[in-house]
Amino acid sequence: MKQIQKKNLAELQTVVENLLESAHAPNTRLAYKKQFEAFVQWCEKFELCPLPATEKTIVFYVGYLSEYKKYSTIRQALTAISKAHRLASYPDPVKNEMAKMAISGVARTKGKSPIQKRPITLDILSKMIDVNSFDKMETEEEKATWYRDTALICVGFSCALRRSEICNLQLEDIETKKQGTVVHLKKSKTDQLMEGRFIGIPKSFFAAEYLFNWISFLLINNIESGFLFRSINNRIIGNSLSPHGVSYIVKKLVKRAGYDPREFSSHSLRAGLATTASEIGISPIEIQKHTGHASVESLSKYVRKHDLFSSNILDSIL
Repeated sequence: MKQIQKKNLAELQTVVENLLESAHAPNTRLAYKKQFEAFVQWCEKFELCPLPATEKTIVFYVGYLSEYKKYSTIRQALTAISKAHRLASYPDPVKNEMAKMAISGVARTKGKSPIQKRPITLDILSKMIDVNSFDKMETEEEKATWYRDTALICVGFSCALRRSEICNLQLEDIETKKQGTVVHLKKSKTDQLMEGRFIGIPKSFFAAEYLFNWISFLLINNIESGFLFRSINNRIIGNSLSPHGVSYIVKKLVKRAGYDPREFSSHSLRAGLATTASEIGISPIEIQKHTGHASVESLSKYVRKHDLFSSNILDSIL
């Protein structure tokens, strides 16, 4: 009886561990793991106990990180430490008053706002496509790359996708209808329960055509299922495209269009749609419905205004 009980408890422990592991996205878990490992190494260096850590240890660690880390990175490190303590059923040292004061001090001295990359607005997107004209492509690999790259930036913009979402799209997630193209986003950062959502690209919007061209190219090459966006090397179409590959494509096309690639990232596509929609007067609620932001407040962080004189309240005062 005791052996059966022990076995059941062991199985239950495994189930619980799997559930806890699934509570966060893989990239988030990896980031927390790295942050806590760095904290453990720092504690070992100064002969301090990492688990459970004291409030003074946390304060000293915050001071150490503040010398060379951004505020957002420090917050992530503390979140990892906090979660490790709570999972081990220890009191959370990060919630202590001394630790809170240290964090507030970092926020005041280093600032909370992250450095935002420029959005790829509709005008920039158009230049990125125009400068990479299909007529300029000579080899078969260049033509294949053109089909993929133009489709990628168009879908990333029109569906306001994160780079992980771009990578995870499957051919089966694309459906062509009379009115346009339907993209089935099965999972996203704010949809960890995988409820999924559908995004429509109207037939009248040019992105639908570029996506159709790329899918047609895949079908011609006998690729009818699996990842939508793939690596291309020596005319060989690979399996999947990595997040780094998405970033490389965006920066490559931005540079060809005459912009500084350091000012942009793959997230500039998502921010670009939100910014463009906001600038032409589309309501935040409608933008949120399309982009899938968790809240209007979170959406506002991604709407980057270029023209400070658009809808300026001072115009109404005159």
